[in-house]
Amino acid sequence: MPTRAGARMPNQDDSGEHPRTSSESWAVICDEYPDLQRWAYRTEQRRHFIELRARAGQDEALGDWLALREEMRRRERSEGDVVKETLAHAYERVVNGADSLPDTEIYVCPEQRKCARRAQADAPGEPPRCDLFGSPMKPA
Repeated sequence: MPTRAGARMPNQDDSGEHPRTSSESWAVICDEYPDLQRWAYRTEQRRHFIELRARAGQDEALGDWLALREEMRRRERSEGDVVKETLAHAYERVVNGADSLPDTEIYVCPEQRKCARRAQADAPGEPPRCDLFGSPMKPA
């Protein structure tokens, strides 16, 4: 779903915050992909998730991915589950590396032109995986 300048995309929290760029939004979707998949397969969203998976990385599908994330967050709130984080915190953590340890190698998405995700290896020399694009991340 293309957006015009200043247009709102689906929101992930109640703050009224707008997603910054598509590459930053893809970074949040990529980072939360395993949670989205588990949730979708436990609910009636499985078919929708499979359809979205076939369109991973296509900017036209980004609004649908963000809407799926918002639906998951909304249901978590209504079921009394602890919601992991707002979109603002997710951007800070995933894109700006707020969780990074000093002197640790940083990896970027293999589709960096699409996604601004930055991550550290879980084990030394073992790159984190990009589940959205189905490949290991590359050193920055």
